Amino acid sequence: LFMYLTVLACLRGEKLSEAVARIRKGFLSILKVNYCFWPLVDLTNFSFVPPAYRVLYSNIAGMIWTIYLIHRTSNTNKNKNKSKQK
Repeated sequence: LFMYLTVLACLRGEKLSEAVARIRKGFLSILKVNYCFWPLVDLTNFSFVPPAYRVLYSNIAGMIWTIYLIHRTSNTNKNKNKSKQK
């Protein structure tokens, strides 16, 4: 998660201070959701999903998690651009 946010900031061309501020702002809230999401995914996967479908279930959960990360990081970027325009 930390690497994802760091690499994303570098790819956006942000300064180091901006990247650190963005990571400090969003890391803990995303980490809390991570700690709620993945244990539930694993619990349901190993408790209820037949072995033949466990990989598929994990891949779908990973896709949902990636969509969530993209949503969280893109909303932060949009809010930043709106504040610059004012």
